[in-house]
Amino acid sequence: MLKSWGEVLLKREHLEVLKVPLAEAVEMVMRGEINANSSAHLILKVARMIEMTRSL
Repeated sequence: MLKSWGEVLLKREHLEVLKVPLAEAVEMVMRGEINANSSAHLILKVARMIEMTRSL
C-alpha cells in the first residue's frame, strides 16, 4: 500500500501528483480535471485568499 501524508491508499486507488501553477490548477478544477473535493476546495480557497490579499 502507498502512504501519502498519513493516508493509506487502497490498491484500487490512483494518486497522481502534479506540480502546476495555481492559476492552471484553478482552471483544472473548473474543467473537472481535479474533482477530489478536498483538493479542489483547497485550490479554490488559496486562490481566493491570494486574490483578497492583493486587493488590500
